[in-house]
Amino acid sequence: MTEHARRHAMKWSYVLAWSTKGINICSLFVLAKLLGPEAFGVAALAMTFVMFIEILVDSGMTMAIVQRKDLEPRDLDSIFWLTVALAALLSVAGFFSSDLLGHLIENKQVPELFAALSPIIFIKGLTVVQMGLAQRTSAFKTLAIRSASAAAVGGIVGIGAAYSGLGVWSLVAQYLTSSVIALSMLWSLVEWRPSMRFEWTRAISFFRFSSGMVNNQIAGFSSNHIDIFVVSALFGEAAVGVLRLAMRIVNLSVDLLVRPVQMIAVPRLAALQHDPDALRAEALLLLRNSTMIMLPAMAALAVSAELLSPVLGARWKDAETAVRILTLIGVVKSVTLLCGPTMLALGRSHTVAIGSWLQCAITALTVIGAGMLARESEPSAQVDAIAWARAATFTLCVAPIQLFFLTRGAGVPLHLILRAISPAVAVGFLALGAGIAAHFCATALGANDLLRGSAAATSSIAIAALISIRTRRAAQRRHLKSKPSNHSPDSSQTLPPLDEAIERSL
Repeated sequence: MTEHARRHAMKWSYVLAWSTKGINICSLFVLAKLLGPEAFGVAALAMTFVMFIEILVDSGMTMAIVQRKDLEPRDLDSIFWLTVALAALLSVAGFFSSDLLGHLIENKQVPELFAALSPIIFIKGLTVVQMGLAQRTSAFKTLAIRSASAAAVGGIVGIGAAYSGLGVWSLVAQYLTSSVIALSMLWSLVEWRPSMRFEWTRAISFFRFSSGMVNNQIAGFSSNHIDIFVVSALFGEAAVGVLRLAMRIVNLSVDLLVRPVQMIAVPRLAALQHDPDALRAEALLLLRNSTMIMLPAMAALAVSAELLSPVLGARWKDAETAVRILTLIGVVKSVTLLCGPTMLALGRSHTVAIGSWLQCAITALTVIGAGMLARESEPSAQVDAIAWARAATFTLCVAPIQLFFLTRGAGVPLHLILRAISPAVAVGFLALGAGIAAHFCATALGANDLLRGSAAATSSIAIAALISIRTRRAAQRRHLKSKPSNHSPDSSQTLPPLDEAIERSL
């Protein structure tokens, strides 16, 4: 991939994230203010089952299309008809078996919502191949147009339904509308069309990679959603809504700022899978870029979390501390975000799956333990206990496991990883300190929650931006000085490839 192509892919990857996630954040806040925690908790429970079945429909085929070196039209046809048939089967089965959820979930609305959302499963099957092709060719402009359109129309429908008094069903309207718009836009923007041919042997040939991928996705999904069922069983749907809102705020921040880097990482690293040195240099370059963005952003989010109450209402007060705790996950995710893509680019999906199942087991044990210990506590303390359990597990157990696989499986030395993230760590601490100082000053002046949070966030972002700009300019000056001139007697004095790539990233 040429430098121009890289910049073009990165630009549209960020357009995709900012347009889609920005719209999602706006609609999330409006709907949260209108509906309250309990409605969000009920919808989260129903949507969790839908999302799990979607993983089975995809079966890792999207990533398999991205990773496969040689791809033929017959391969795509075979994958398409297999996923469509599986999606139709699971969608119908989900609709007619929704009553079974009543035996698992006490809330009577959850089975009804799941039945209404079951068409999303079939829609997923119609998008697998097109999504794989778009990501394989780095067609992020196409994905940006599609995702932004779906998010905007779905958000408008959901907000309109909420204002009309439909309650939790407004979230169903939002999800269904977004899925239909995303499907139609993807088919109109991606030129590939299936033909009426299917070869079982070709479809099966993808399962060696995709089976490990779907295994990893199931483990990751279970790890990320175990808290929904624990909190629902122990504390009720309102607590689920508060916790999921806090998680969504942190996850949307990750998606907004560094997920674009991860999105382009797999095709870029897959192209370098036979050149270990180039792959390591590219992974470290992407790692430094992602942490330099994410760590200061998490600092700003942590010091400004008290904005939730003035913006969303007093019902969401309990989410403020949970957001602060969960920013630790955002920090660690920015460091480990490329572990999975690097291993997938090398075709080691089963290794990634092993790490994900370890993560799932550890997370389940700690979340259940924290939930049992906090059963008699105040509602806010119950949510905070689950947040601490997730943050501690991810930081102390999950991150070391992921870094172990990266250092051993992909051959990226730990000291180079630490070297790549060290500037971002420094900037993150400075941004955090600036935000805390601004918060104390605003408090001393008698400012309210809105002004205190705004001052803290503005100070953190301003300091991080100033330092990043100065660092970038200093790195550019060093890079120019290190270039040999035409009259230099020693023209071999150049930066090592890795150092040059890292310096250029700043």
